[in-house]
This record gives sequence, C-alpha cells and structure tokens, in this order.
Amino acid sequence: MTSPTDKREKLLLPVAAVVLLGWAAALVAGFVTGSYTALTITTPLMLMLAGYVFGVNIVRKGSND
Repeated sequence: MTSPTDKREKLLLPVAAVVLLGWAAALVAGFVTGSYTALTITTPLMLMLAGYVFGVNIVRKGSND
C-alpha cells in the first residue's frame, strides 16, 4: 500500500512540469506580443510551486541531519 508521501512524490514532478510549461508559454507569448500580463500572473504561481517542491526537501534534509 502506498503512503500519502509516496503519492505526493509521484505527483510532484508532473505538476511541476505542467506549471513550468505554462510559465514558459507565458514568457514566450510575452516576448512575441509585448504584453507581459500573463507572465505577471503565472510567475507567483511558479515561485510558490518551486518553493514547495524544493523547500520541503531542504527542510526535510536539514531536520534529519
């Protein structure tokens, strides 16, 4: 039986990849159109996800040492 932590680990990379692709698409669209509204909307979401993805691992490793 899989634990909730295992399920979280399996979903983390695909969700992060989808958000990264959305952020990259907003970046390219901003360059092409000259309007960066979509980029200002997606950047905070990308930063929150990156903090969650990498921050949890940093905290977990720091508490185990």
